[in-house]
Amino acid sequence: MFYSANWQLVEERIDDDYLNNAGVNRRFQYIWGPRYIDDLVLRRLDGNADGDFADVGAIDKVYCHRTDAQFSTVAVNVIGCTPALTPCLRRACGWRRRGSRSGVR
Repeated sequence: MFYSANWQLVEERIDDDYLNNAGVNRRFQYIWGPRYIDDLVLRRLDGNADGDFADVGAIDKVYCHRTDAQFSTVAVNVIGCTPALTPCLRRACGWRRRGSRSGVR
């Protein structure tokens, strides 16, 4: 496990069968928001530990965290990787463009 200077979990490497076959099987990366130390924005899964987080299908996923006023996760949207991941993340996570007054674009 790798942590930031603020003790936020940044990366987690998981070895499912370390006794018989050592090596990393999966990796998670955690992206934290600027609003508060517990402001978890999203978590990325590299299901085959190849380092790209971009395999289409069930291998790699992105988990968008929705938080309440106390920054506790209250909902998680799971997104499979696609070539158009950025607009998909914007919609699923409720992100807005700067200066946008109406909903998510």
